[in-house]
Amino acid sequence: MSASDPLQNSPELPEKDGGIKASYLLDLPPQQRRIMRLLLRHAELTLVDLRKALDALPEDERLTSDEIDNAIKALIEQNWLIRLEANNVVSYKANFQRGSEKPGLRRRSASPIARDVWDALEAKDKNELR
Repeated sequence: MSASDPLQNSPELPEKDGGIKASYLLDLPPQQRRIMRLLLRHAELTLVDLRKALDALPEDERLTSDEIDNAIKALIEQNWLIRLEANNVVSYKANFQRGSEKPGLRRRSASPIARDVWDALEAKDKNELR
């Protein structure tokens, strides 16, 4: 990407070299944010398990089948998700390695503010439903 590319610093896209920044999740549409929140907590989910987890949310937070499909498609197009398929089973996981081409790169442990980030994501979802 060139320096003049408007998408280079777009909050909708994971940072090229740094992977997912938690603050970017707050800028995602609610449907996409719910899916990312589940996948970040569970690391990887089959499509069936992702749908079950979304169906287990409180009624006012549940997504329709079309909303799930559209959100997954958008998240893949924006490089937030990786689609995996093995033995005809589709699963998804968050794309933590986007742009990182350094093998063996060690990630830092989670910061002590991680719980606050989850609380902020959940609070934003609940506030948008009102």
